[in-house]
Amino acid sequence: AVQKTFDNNPEIKAELHNEEAFQEYVDEKKAGYYPTINLNADLEKNTKKNDPENSTKNTVRKTGWKATLSLEQILYNGGLTSAQIDESQADYIENKHKRKENIEKIIIESLNSILSLSLSSAIIVKSVNSLAKDSFKKFSMATS
Repeated sequence: AVQKTFDNNPEIKAELHNEEAFQEYVDEKKAGYYPTINLNADLEKNTKKNDPENSTKNTVRKTGWKATLSLEQILYNGGLTSAQIDESQADYIENKHKRKENIEKIIIESLNSILSLSLSSAIIVKSVNSLAKDSFKKFSMATS
């Protein structure tokens, strides 16, 4: 019952995905240590037709391109990146403890429901058996 609850309960699945998301936040902050590379490229092709009455040229054509490649590596940022990583890791650990607590509550609620249902079934079976015995006694007394 516990394994089925753990595998199939949507609230537990949400808690597990939430933990994965918090781990992604830590990884995202760690990326601040890595260099960034940017590539910007522009291509231009332009044709402009002038009024023949006001100009000696009728058509002007422009073509060209421009590309920029930039590399950025932060050498020191006053400890901001390490502080952000520490904060994200602390949030991850806090979330992990909350997640375990929430999953335990969900499993306990599930087990309590199963036990309650099982107890109700046992009470119903005893009641039916008791009624059957009483009815049989009354029937036996009436036919004697």
